Amino acid sequence: MIGMKIYTVYAKPGDAESAVAVKEGFSWLAFFVPFLWMLYRRIWLAAALLFLVNVAIMVLADAKLADPAIWVAIHLIIMLICGFEGNGWLEKTLLKRGFELKDIIVSQDEFRAKYKFLRREMKVCHSA
Repeated sequence: MIGMKIYTVYAKPGDAESAVAVKEGFSWLAFFVPFLWMLYRRIWLAAALLFLVNVAIMVLADAKLADPAIWVAIHLIIMLICGFEGNGWLEKTLLKRGFELKDIIVSQDEFRAKYKFLRREMKVCHSA
């Protein structure tokens, strides 16, 4: 059980192959590269807002309105927010796109979580 994580699996009704496994908790990719992570995950509104906030920070920092350390701290806070909230934003985006919560799975990684879900779905289909 060491290294196991909890994943919530979302899929469109009647389409198990559309499944997306979302890890519960902190997202390191959303922390380190939030804008690219949001684009990859198709979280368009958050990506646009993050882009605008980053542009505003660069403009204000260039105007030398405050010590550069303050702008670095603000950027770090934004990155932390993205890391802690990113997977929650992804779940909300999936629900808005018509996905439904299908399963909660303990697994080592996203790929194995989706695999476990699809295996369970195949068993349900064959037994029905």
